[in-house]
Amino acid sequence: MRAEHNEPAVQEALTRRLAARHAGPGVVWVKDGDEVVVWLESLRVQLRRGIVRVRVDLETRETGRAAQDVVIVVAEPAAPPSLLGVSDETARGDSRLAARWGRTLQDAVWGALLDLAGDDATGLAAQDGTLLVHAPERG
Repeated sequence: MRAEHNEPAVQEALTRRLAARHAGPGVVWVKDGDEVVVWLESLRVQLRRGIVRVRVDLETRETGRAAQDVVIVVAEPAAPPSLLGVSDETARGDSRLAARWGRTLQDAVWGALLDLAGDDATGLAAQDGTLLVHAPERG
């Protein structure tokens, strides 16, 4: 079985996950006493063959507001189903934000994609404009 999610659906799912039940244009994340604003209204998803790209603005008092990109390489549509995702060491963008928040942002994005896929998913793939979720047939 294969389910398909378009970019707006993936963007909505990511926004819900990153917001952690808070409403509004931004949400504050706190980690080890440090705070960052995640500007949810800036979140954009781009799905290309084998690539999931998520861009969102983060802001701290020290850095100001800057875009961060999370790029995850997933399976291509014709490849066998896989739940393996490969990414850079940290998010791309402002190096100060990436050093402190990049891995946290990557983990949150990957977790949101896995949540969207569901517990019985056997793989994720991306093609232009669509996230494909593979799951066993139900019978």
